[in-house]
Amino acid sequence: FVPNERAAGKNHNEQDDVVTFYMQKPDVVNLVDGIVQICQDNTNTQPRITLIQGNETNGKDAFISAILKQPRLFNSSLILEANKCYHDDPFFCFAPIISRILLSFGEVQERLEELKKRHKRSSALASFLATSGFKTDLYPCGVDIVPAELRPYLSLINDFVFKGFPLLNSSLEVKRMKDGEKVDKCIEVLHGLILQFLELRQEPGILCISDIDSLDRYSGRLLRRIMNSKVNLHVIGGQDDSSEALVDFVRPSNFDNDSQVNIRAVSLPSLDRRATFQLFLWSLRNDLSSDDRGRINHNDVHDMIFQLSGDAHGCTRLAHAFGTQLSSERQSNGSVDVLECLKCFLSTTPSDFEEVLLFRMDKMSPEEQMLLKIASIAGFDSYCFSQNILEAILLALSQHGVSGEVDEAGNLNDEQCDVPMSIGGNVPLSVGASEEVNQFSYMLQDDKFEQTLDSLVSQKFLEEVNIEMSDLSSLDSAMYRFRSAREQSVVNGLMLNDQKRRIHYEVAGYYSKSLTRGGSDILSQENDSSVSDMTSMTSLPATDWELTHIIALHYDLAEVPIPAMLNYFESSSQLASLGVRDKAHGRLLSAYLMLEKILHDAATQELEVDEHLFQRRQLVGCMVQTIGNGEMKESLKVLTRDHLHLAFSGDIVAFTKGLQMLMKFGQSTGTIEEEGYLFGSELYLQTILLVLLTLEDGVFATLTTGLSSYLGQQDIIQVKRDKGDDDDDEFCLDDLTVSFPAFSGLLTFYRDSPIGANQVQETFLASMFVAVTKEANQVIHELRTKCILSHLYLKHGNVAKALEECEGIKEIYDHDLHSLELVTMYGMDWSIVCIGTMASTYLFQGRFAAARHNIEFLEEQLTKLDEFASSTKAMTRGTIASYYLLLREFEKAAEMSKGIAETKYGFFFKPFGVLVEELANRELSLDQKKKFDGPDSNLLDILSTDAVHGVNLKRSMLSQSAETLCDRGIEALQASVCFVVMRNLELHEQSEEVLMRQIRYCQAGLVYLKQTLGQTDANNHERRKNFLACLFLRATLLRWHHRLQEQLQHSYNEHVDDILGIEGCEVETAKQSLDECYELSVIYSYPFMQLLVGKSLVDFGYVDPSEGDKLMQKAFSSIDPADVAVFSWDKICQ
Repeated sequence: FVPNERAAGKNHNEQDDVVTFYMQKPDVVNLVDGIVQICQDNTNTQPRITLIQGNETNGKDAFISAILKQPRLFNSSLILEANKCYHDDPFFCFAPIISRILLSFGEVQERLEELKKRHKRSSALASFLATSGFKTDLYPCGVDIVPAELRPYLSLINDFVFKGFPLLNSSLEVKRMKDGEKVDKCIEVLHGLILQFLELRQEPGILCISDIDSLDRYSGRLLRRIMNSKVNLHVIGGQDDSSEALVDFVRPSNFDNDSQVNIRAVSLPSLDRRATFQLFLWSLRNDLSSDDRGRINHNDVHDMIFQLSGDAHGCTRLAHAFGTQLSSERQSNGSVDVLECLKCFLSTTPSDFEEVLLFRMDKMSPEEQMLLKIASIAGFDSYCFSQNILEAILLALSQHGVSGEVDEAGNLNDEQCDVPMSIGGNVPLSVGASEEVNQFSYMLQDDKFEQTLDSLVSQKFLEEVNIEMSDLSSLDSAMYRFRSAREQSVVNGLMLNDQKRRIHYEVAGYYSKSLTRGGSDILSQENDSSVSDMTSMTSLPATDWELTHIIALHYDLAEVPIPAMLNYFESSSQLASLGVRDKAHGRLLSAYLMLEKILHDAATQELEVDEHLFQRRQLVGCMVQTIGNGEMKESLKVLTRDHLHLAFSGDIVAFTKGLQMLMKFGQSTGTIEEEGYLFGSELYLQTILLVLLTLEDGVFATLTTGLSSYLGQQDIIQVKRDKGDDDDDEFCLDDLTVSFPAFSGLLTFYRDSPIGANQVQETFLASMFVAVTKEANQVIHELRTKCILSHLYLKHGNVAKALEECEGIKEIYDHDLHSLELVTMYGMDWSIVCIGTMASTYLFQGRFAAARHNIEFLEEQLTKLDEFASSTKAMTRGTIASYYLLLREFEKAAEMSKGIAETKYGFFFKPFGVLVEELANRELSLDQKKKFDGPDSNLLDILSTDAVHGVNLKRSMLSQSAETLCDRGIEALQASVCFVVMRNLELHEQSEEVLMRQIRYCQAGLVYLKQTLGQTDANNHERRKNFLACLFLRATLLRWHHRLQEQLQHSYNEHVDDILGIEGCEVETAKQSLDECYELSVIYSYPFMQLLVGKSLVDFGYVDPSEGDKLMQKAFSSIDPADVAVFSWDKICQ
């Protein structure tokens, strides 16, 4: 706000003025007294929260700083100050606290010193060694950093908090963890680390988070866990006063029942006119004597007070500006009239925020203005930036030019140092130097640059950031950040678009090189004495999920989409490997938008398309239209291989990465977003289209010839006959494996989601998949195609062919050779899934020996690897357990499902497995005549939803997948759990309450069944097993409902509301359900269900039992005697 020639020695800190102003306020003193009193109570082991509700304008952060700087609090407590929540990266705000704690342990510092000897070029290492932690008292080696049971998992902190920097030794336990386990375990480790440190310090803890309402979700979970602990800790958090309620993660409902969390909200009032005037005078205490300040009357600054009322920092800036001008006039004129000078100052000072900023910049030197603009780019999105990067950009701008090429990573080729025209080479280069010198290099001479940068700090535009408070792990010098994001935005807006693109490009290039330098520090062979040494001294990371995101962001803003896409994708992959799925999905979206831009720009190019490629485009369009479910984007319709060659500058590697990103995004969209299968299928179709367009001509001709019976077009022969010479054109794909996940994923969406794909679409798509996998000639792809065909045959009613393909899978499948490869390529071991599906199909067909063989085959696979290290195998345990439940072999079911609910990671079929485990345990208890508590799930909640009166036709893919791949779906299992709870209540002493609870569970079970039976495709071939099981269970529940209502009426003259509208017709509807179940079982040859229906009619009580006996005899007559011999019918009849 003040001119560059401000008085020497006047280096006021405006934050300090606001802080010290608040420090003397009684509100702060009294608040601190209360906190200290609570903390000094040694019996206090329950964390408390004090929320300071305010905003940036009225000095919320300064108010919190005033609390922390009170000597009474500072000297009596351990203060742990978190970072401001500039970003929502995992545990971002806790990074300085974690750094401080770890660097206070001798073993961590010894490791850093050892790393220093081996990795002398690492800037990240240098930043750690520069932290204040190296100057604190150390806990000697041998002192536990975390509780012993968490010690093997300490190195998780490396990836989450330090973005891959190996501050802590890695361990085999971490390497063996599933991605989905890592987040929860890291939260547990960080919780243990903080509590262990507080215990070692033996003093009350103060945890300060200045914007607690902006915490990332992972830090929020960590904070909740800390608040649920027994520890003497007081949390001081800042919350925006616009919030209507407490921030979500500090709501009392989020804490354990035995945790009485004390939450106190302190509303920071806006500065009224009187307080603003007091702050203005307080900020002038170093410029004016007390007498001069006493002469200033409130009326003298009335207009200023009116405009600045409530703006603490604006008030201090104005005071500093006046103090500087006053000092300058005193030096020029000697004695001055303070009041006259103040009136003159206020009359010429702008009041609008942007006008004030421009006023300040007008007083700056050209060098300061240019450096501030560069900083506004380097610090885009509130990221920190280093002195070195500003120097590097300045140097690059001084070496101006407009030619050169960009490689696939976005870097200039080694022989070119100029900037390509396409990303803003025509940047204005003058910074106000003499006409003879049109470069920036003079600023880098002597200490001109440092002086200019210091000037921006002293003028309060920038602030230096402590290393541990920074948000970059690739640090190489002093770090800075804009004090005000609003000021940064205004400064950024003063630049031309070409200027901004050029500087964004230089920032991206700088970080790309620094990332490469950080990853190039590897252990030299001569320094490594043993294998164990290698495990404890890992190489520095070649990737960094935060830095690659920043690189991508700057390439994006520089309008260089290819390296932006690649870096967004790399950042996403790193986050996905940590189990941070939500953040990884967001990065994939950014990468996809870059690819969209690339393809759109390519489609607008006017190219002379070769006739051969034109025919290819037409044929590929027909193929994709055949398997697709809608119109393609116009930009995709015009693409040829030549367009793609131009778009990717002939870089087939970058193009292939783009295909991989598309498939990952399709998979992520389908599993994360609601109804994501719609967009996910589009992404898979785009991938298939791009692959077919770029296939090598010979491969494409072979593929289409194999599909001629489906295509039926002469164009296929023509394309093959007239194919161009690819010898000089390397932009083509000859390896189809890159596309296999797209075919597999699209077939899965068509199978498990309500997209409504018809038989023609699915058959042609499956045939294409078979054709492309033949080219690869690898067993894992043959296995996947057999799984696809088996499910496809089942879906369209050809059960014999489905089982034949399954048997083929068992013949060639080798767990050790194929399981891991299938998971890597296709996301799951689909062979095991398919065999599990066909096991229940065999069972329903009455082929009990074959079903048993499938189950034995699956059980053998489970012994090959810890099943809970594989999501496929955890799912398979649920499938096998459900099979045993149908046969009433409850001990086997309970043993097989044991541990599913306790898996430390989430997987797609976990809800299914959890229900199977609960049902198995309940059934086993009843079989052993034991009552149980529960249930564990809120099964009755559905009675207060719209599901009572309607059917949700947009269920999740999980509900549909379970009904397709298993013998029963989610709703069928929920209804079964309701039934087992009803039978458990039967063991209790009869009472009105017990009967009413039984009826409520009965009603809930019927509602669950309505949801699955009411689906438009509920009776499809692939879901018929679930449909039959639900019809059978519905008949049972209706009979129970009728009996329980009569019993309640007769014994207690009470009645439960007939919310389902079934009262009086239960018996008739139950008989209809059994009849439908039996008829379908006969039509589709499912004698197992015929047996169950016959047994139910025997027990029905409302029909002649002989009718049921006849049905059972007929069913047994259709079953092979060898199968009857291995079938325990007596067990089912118990």
